[in-house]
Amino acid sequence: MSGEEITVLQQRLTDAGCYTGAIDGKVSEALAAAKKACPDQEPVLRIETGMHVAAIKRAGVDANCRLAVTGSDDKTVRVWSLPEGRLLRTVRPPIGEGDLGKIYAVAITPDGRQIAAAGYDAHSAVDDKMGVYLFDAAAGDAARKIGDFDEVINDLAFSPDGARLAVAIDDNKGVRVLDLASGQQIMDDTDFHGPSFGVVFGPDGSLYAAGMDGFLRRYGPDLKRAVKIAAPSGKEPFKIAVDPSGRLLGVSYNRSVAIDIVDAKTLKLVVRADTHSVLGDDLGSVAWAFGGSRLAAGGTAVLPIGGNQSGVRTWLPNGRKVEADVPISSQTITSLRECADKILFATAVPSFGFLGASGDATTLRSGVTIDARNKLGAAFTISKDAKKVRFGLGNGIERPVLFDLAGGTLIDEPDSNATFLEPKVTGLRIRYWKDNLKPLIGDRQLDLHPHEGSRSLAIRTDNKAFVLGTDWAVYYTSANSAAGWHKRGPGIAWGVNLGKDDRLVVAAFGDGTIRWYRSTDGQELLSLFINAVDRRWVAWTPTGYYMASPGGEDLIGWHVNRGWAQQAQFFPASRFRDRFNRPDIVKLVLDTLDEDAAVNQANATAHRNTDTTPLLARLPPLIRFPPPADGGRVATPEATLDYAWRSPSRLPVDRIDVLIDGRPVKEVALPLRLADANTEVQGSLKIAMPPHDIEVGLIAWSGEIASEAARVTLTWTGPAAPKPQGRKLRALIAGVSDYEASDMALAYAAKDAHDFAHAIEGQNGGYYAEVETRVLVDRQVTRENLIDGLDWLAKQENGPDDVSVLFLAGHGLTDEKLTYWFLPSDATEEKAHSRGLSQDDVRRALTNVPGKVVWFLDTCYAGGAAKRTPVDMNVLLNTIASSENGGIVAFASSKGEETSIESSAWKNGAFTKALVEGVEQGKAAAFGGDAITTSMLDAFLQARVSALTDGEQHPVMNRPPQEADFTFALAMKP
Repeated sequence: MSGEEITVLQQRLTDAGCYTGAIDGKVSEALAAAKKACPDQEPVLRIETGMHVAAIKRAGVDANCRLAVTGSDDKTVRVWSLPEGRLLRTVRPPIGEGDLGKIYAVAITPDGRQIAAAGYDAHSAVDDKMGVYLFDAAAGDAARKIGDFDEVINDLAFSPDGARLAVAIDDNKGVRVLDLASGQQIMDDTDFHGPSFGVVFGPDGSLYAAGMDGFLRRYGPDLKRAVKIAAPSGKEPFKIAVDPSGRLLGVSYNRSVAIDIVDAKTLKLVVRADTHSVLGDDLGSVAWAFGGSRLAAGGTAVLPIGGNQSGVRTWLPNGRKVEADVPISSQTITSLRECADKILFATAVPSFGFLGASGDATTLRSGVTIDARNKLGAAFTISKDAKKVRFGLGNGIERPVLFDLAGGTLIDEPDSNATFLEPKVTGLRIRYWKDNLKPLIGDRQLDLHPHEGSRSLAIRTDNKAFVLGTDWAVYYTSANSAAGWHKRGPGIAWGVNLGKDDRLVVAAFGDGTIRWYRSTDGQELLSLFINAVDRRWVAWTPTGYYMASPGGEDLIGWHVNRGWAQQAQFFPASRFRDRFNRPDIVKLVLDTLDEDAAVNQANATAHRNTDTTPLLARLPPLIRFPPPADGGRVATPEATLDYAWRSPSRLPVDRIDVLIDGRPVKEVALPLRLADANTEVQGSLKIAMPPHDIEVGLIAWSGEIASEAARVTLTWTGPAAPKPQGRKLRALIAGVSDYEASDMALAYAAKDAHDFAHAIEGQNGGYYAEVETRVLVDRQVTRENLIDGLDWLAKQENGPDDVSVLFLAGHGLTDEKLTYWFLPSDATEEKAHSRGLSQDDVRRALTNVPGKVVWFLDTCYAGGAAKRTPVDMNVLLNTIASSENGGIVAFASSKGEETSIESSAWKNGAFTKALVEGVEQGKAAAFGGDAITTSMLDAFLQARVSALTDGEQHPVMNRPPQEADFTFALAMKP
């Protein structure tokens, strides 16, 4: 380790409370001991979608059904507001490799103030001990860690008064109860001969527990065991639920569809619920609901409701089935909780939602990962060089798409490609490899772990080796088993394939990722994650270099542990954009088969050096809003907001940008250097409150390092706002067809500019009271004139509903530093820096423009220009639409490095042709209405340009996350 790395590590361990020695740059035994005693401090790349990306294992809800909490195999705990299912915060306990940090159990106190979470505690890597993490539900902060257990924790339950916490433990470690005030253990029952997966408190404070040793147990309010009795219907009672009256207990069973209703006092059978016609393994989750009038259960079992879905069945207290079963999910129902007059359900999809008394099911949130199941045969094909992959976003080949690494695009691909390779499954005598625990090669059983199932297979073209995808890993094995490797995966390896030359193994995993491995030794080279709903994607190397679609870069980020009793930190990838947004590296890694070699080659081409600064030394500041007074409701002309910030890397925080509805309004100077990375600096801010709802945002800066934006909504409750006097639109429009360099000539860029100006001017007196345009074409388009035009836009005194527009048509390029340049009429590729207009020029001019800003770019790689450095629209749109750059809404004519197409049939570029049709002819308006919002315009442009170009060109929009959709134009009546 370098001296700087040692110093940074010492600081981190000191801040985490593990190291008390001097920070002097010397490696010592104390430092080594502190590193061992603390959570691993190395940043870890994680996927982040705003929703769980792995199975929800448990859900909890407060007594008033206002808050829900979910815990997942993805190692996060998430808090949701009900009934709308809005994410309030993500809580991140410390994590480690493999299963370390997975959440198997969550609970929330009846008053909704505290959250408990536990599972496979990462602390067990230190001393084999596991505990429970407690968090403040309102702020998400870790209160403390309590308990000291020898095994994984499977279930948690708070007492009705919220003062005690019951813990169900794996193996034969039994059940414990902890006092929340002291953190001390006040009861333990280790008379278990198997794991416990179910604990619940009754309304009188009695505790109930189910043991997989075949017994049910009841403990009185004094926590002394009063009853231990064999479960009526099986050897493995799994989950339990007590009715609100405290008279009855519902019991489910592992690997059985039996459901029992027992007397809560004696635990003797009252009645067996009617489970006839239930198919499958179990109805493992149970809950009393609707005031105790019904018992509900669901699990892996498929109910006779049509289709292949798990569902919920309900019974009266006498065990009689109530009405029809309700289909819920294609995967296991993992949790059921009573929630006022509904049932809150959670599934392994992952998803959660409500089930009403009338049998109506509503999913509030569902995972956005691709469904990696059955990625076999034609459902998972690759090009010969493995740089293109065709697969289904849904199960198997449902919703087929094509990812092209070299082009940086993801497009629909309904038709198969004859040149693509299906996984080869013949040539070696491998049997029972699909969904089987005992695959064979010849007559020899393959060496897998106990309970590890085989899911997918690909055999080398020369039959000398094969790849096997399993529940836990990818195996590469020679045909005679003389050599091979296996790599643990992030989920089930539902599909595997091999490139034509057998250099690369490609695998599709249950966490929604596709990953590329070097076949010689299993070294991971590249990962891809796609949001299956909105098609955003990101591809990254093990070190963290990434390329992403517009809006896709924050699908990953860095998880950084702190101390054992501290919530971990998470930093979206965009916070390190300048360092890690390197599509040039990502596109090379499958050629070099080595990340370091790809970095060196890309740096040599771009004349760049690798930044070796420890990531922990350059972490961005963190800033947050505590919950505002009165829930953010404001009726006065001025609102006061509290905020808090800290600097985890101890860098000085120079300023704080204030955003109103995504647009910067002023700066707050804070030239402070923290002495302690865990110290929060408190502050307050006065906001002039307009007579309407607003979103206030804060971005803290350490030099050029920006925090993620903190946001809070203020709701106006005063007198209604007067009607606006009239919106204004001002547009700078430039198009170059006639370049000084004759080989750069375009046919229709200047006409594009005139046609767009005409379309916008048609909005004058309609949606806008005033429209003013400045149009520059051909030789008028110089850097000087463009800068003058940008200054004109920047000096306007806009209101919040006014719109500033920049439209550029012509040639553009991305230089070796990944900076975009628009080429005016007198510019060439060689003179881009001296005569061109850069993205930084635009950003500086438009960042502080009040109101809304929209940038249209019909300027990507076109014709014979920019032969060496075509525009990478993904990089550009991610940069200009980021919060810290002022929140510009950007429309681009194409994705990645696609060509923008002109045609004499239209006498326009395809993008501008569609844009004019959408605005001037009103074709972008949806559902027969008049309003054309940015989202409607985006959807129309995508469909129309694809149709015009036979699927060769795909326009894209990127809107900052804080910028709500807004009306851009009206469909004008003829």
